[in-house]
Amino acid sequence: MPVLTPRNTASPDAQDCHLFSHLEARARCDHDKCAIAFQGQRISYGELHRASLCLAGYLQQHLEVRRGDRILLAMQDGPHFAIAWYAVLRCDAVVVAVNPATAPAAMARSASDTGARVAIATQECQAVSAAMLGAGGLRGCIFAACPEPAGHAGGHDFSGALAAGIGPVPMVAGGPDPAVMAYLPDSPGQPRAATLSHRAFAQMAVNATAVPLREMARMTLLHQAVSRGDAITLSPASQP
Repeated sequence: MPVLTPRNTASPDAQDCHLFSHLEARARCDHDKCAIAFQGQRISYGELHRASLCLAGYLQQHLEVRRGDRILLAMQDGPHFAIAWYAVLRCDAVVVAVNPATAPAAMARSASDTGARVAIATQECQAVSAAMLGAGGLRGCIFAACPEPAGHAGGHDFSGALAAGIGPVPMVAGGPDPAVMAYLPDSPGQPRAATLSHRAFAQMAVNATAVPLREMARMTLLHQAVSRGDAITLSPASQP
C-alpha cells in the first residue's frame, strides 16, 4: 500500500512526535479551554483528553486492541469522532478512515483489505457494522449514539466504555510508526489505501491548505486546531 510522504518542512520535534502527544500537551497547558463546540455543547481539552484515555483503555482491555492494529472509524462529525480518533492513536493503533456514507459492500471491503477487526461507528453505520459482526468480519464494534448496541454480539456502547474509566497502557509508538490509512480518490481499478505515519500526517497537517483525501480532511483540521490550541466547531451534517 502506498505511503504518502509530504515535503519535509515541519520542525524535527513535530515530525517525530506521537500524534496523541499533541492533545496530551494541550490538555496540560489549556485544561479548561474549549476544544470542541457542537450543538451548544462545549468540551474542554481536559475533557477530550480524559475521554480519549478512557476509550483507549476500553479498546485495549475489552476488544484486545494492540499496537499496529487497524481500527475502522466510520463516524459523522461530533465529539464522538474526536474522542475515537485520539483513542485509537493512544492505543498505538492505526485509524482506517472511512466515509460513513460509504456503501455497505465498500465498507466491508475496506475492513477486509486493511485487516481491521474492530470498528467504532455511529448510528448511520450501525446496520453494516452489525452485519460485519455477524459474518465474522469484525470481532468487536463500539457503537456511538446507537439504540441498543448491546443487542449485537460483539457490540459495545460508547458511553459505557467511557464510564468504565479504564486507563490505557503506556504508548510506545512514535514518528515513523503508522497512524492513519485512507483510500486514495480516483485510483484506477479497486481503490487503494494510503498509509501515513505519525510523522507524515503531522507534516501534511502543517503544509496542507487543501487535503486531497477527503476522509482525512476533518482529522487534519482537528489536529491543526489541537496543535494551535484553537476551538473547533463541528456540525453533524458535515462530511469528511
